[in-house]
Amino acid sequence: MVAVMSNPATAAKKPPPTKFEAIVLKVDGATVIVNAPVEKHFNQQTVKTDAKTQITVNGKSAALTDLKAGDRVIVSPPGGTAKQIEQKAPRNTRPPEAGQVEGAVVSVSGSQLVLRSATSSGEIADMKTPVSEKASVSIDGKPGKLTDLKPGEYVMAVFFSGDLRRIVVTAPQP
Repeated sequence: MVAVMSNPATAAKKPPPTKFEAIVLKVDGATVIVNAPVEKHFNQQTVKTDAKTQITVNGKSAALTDLKAGDRVIVSPPGGTAKQIEQKAPRNTRPPEAGQVEGAVVSVSGSQLVLRSATSSGEIADMKTPVSEKASVSIDGKPGKLTDLKPGEYVMAVFFSGDLRRIVVTAPQP
């Protein structure tokens, strides 16, 4: 009789991911610069493509140039040259009661901001939140207005007691 013992450290390992979610920052030639969530924060990454990379937008075959800043994409594989980049609509999520959220501006309408951000599980979702007149907006260290925000712009939003209190335009982290 042979006893097989498993090492708990190796038994708990997850298989490596086959894809990852990200937000498009820009398309630059044959590369796509994206922000990929790591927990609730984002890290900027460069995704290489070639003639074999399959691009889909809204479920249809597309060109790399059809990807736009702020788009949610699923990239596979996570390393090397991408074999597939699929633009997908994000799900909706509620704003937090308190804390800060990083993400890309999707739209600004009246006194409402839609922000594309990472949830605590690392999934990318759209968050619709009203913005009160008391909320401050800071762009390049200077006071701004909600209407100054542009789609695709990367921001940090600070919430307290369920209210959006501050929006700061930030540069994506490399």
